[in-house]
Amino acid sequence: MDQLTSHQLAEWEAMDRIDPIGEWVEEFRFARLQGLILTIALKWAAGKKTVEPVDVLDFMPDWMGDKEPKKQTAAQMKEILLGFAKQQNKKVATQAKIKERRQTNAKHRINDSGARDEVKRNNPSREGYDKHVERN
Repeated sequence: MDQLTSHQLAEWEAMDRIDPIGEWVEEFRFARLQGLILTIALKWAAGKKTVEPVDVLDFMPDWMGDKEPKKQTAAQMKEILLGFAKQQNKKVATQAKIKERRQTNAKHRINDSGARDEVKRNNPSREGYDKHVERN
């Protein structure tokens, strides 16, 4: 600071107003990212309900202790947790349906092809398979 002129200091201050530097900017960027992630999670949990984006400043550290902490009601907590549970139940049900379809398809493949599948499993060489088909 001893070597800066008042003109240079004014330039740095102007630059800082245009493109801030320092810890606060990094904290703000992370707060914005956290807010975005939470908004996406809330929209996912809410399904078709509309969800308002969260306030970025809620995620900024309060180094001075000026902000009054926001309290979440039990109803709000319950709504969020039920939303997550609902989405998880949908996911589990979908996975069960997919597993059931795969098992059903596997049974049909074996039943429809019958002896040919047995021959392929017992004699993987193509010659043995062709001889068996010619005999039958």
